[in-house]
Amino acid sequence: ASYTILVFTSPSNVEAFMEKNKILISQKVVAMGDATANALIKHKIKDIAKPVTFDDLGLLQAVLSKSV
Repeated sequence: ASYTILVFTSPSNVEAFMEKNKILISQKVVAMGDATANALIKHKIKDIAKPVTFDDLGLLQAVLSKSV
């Protein structure tokens, strides 16, 4: 299945996903924090949204920012 928005919660989450998958150019990416964003950058993913706050509202806002 192909998803429109991918949410990564940790660097290990990024590594596990990337072992068997790739992020398509059409997919949007949300990273929970700088370390997770840096793990995505190592895989050449540049357009990354990050929540301002680490709670459900922050995550919702980051996902919504990518759904436009």
